[in-house]
Amino acid sequence: DESTFPALAAVNARLEARRALARGTVGGLPAEGSSASAGADGKANPLGPVVVVAGPVSAGKSTAVATLAAWACRRGWSPTVVDLDPGQGDLSPPTSLSAAPMDRLGLAASGGWETHALPILSYPVGTTNLSEAAPLFKAASSSLAAAVQARASAGPPAGSASGAIVNTCGWV
Repeated sequence: DESTFPALAAVNARLEARRALARGTVGGLPAEGSSASAGADGKANPLGPVVVVAGPVSAGKSTAVATLAAWACRRGWSPTVVDLDPGQGDLSPPTSLSAAPMDRLGLAASGGWETHALPILSYPVGTTNLSEAAPLFKAASSSLAAAVQARASAGPPAGSASGAIVNTCGWV
């Protein structure tokens, strides 16, 4: 009765549709209403979907992010996983915010991520207690967002069309 699988499957289906629109094709044909826009060079500039997973501590946010990322990777996408929980330490050491585009993904036996993609972006906040470091968290998360956006813009269209999946911390 409390399974999150149906909800995650529904979110995944929506993400798949938005990725296809961002790529500019649906079934190999140009998509109507595609979110891909032409840049100055006339090439498509696809913008992929971004999903933010939020909730209280121990609600299953990290599991939801891992599930959505794994499903995307199995379909050939390379979504960027963003970890805004400095207490996790899944993509980089604890007390930092991080992001990495995934091309193959799995959960390591230790509970962290195994990634075989571009180098991980990591911004230290120096603490897991964000109520003590809210200004630093804001600055680090803004810098990370800018770096993720720059990397997506500079990368191949298939990568930017893959979008991002953001894991948040339980602190609000």
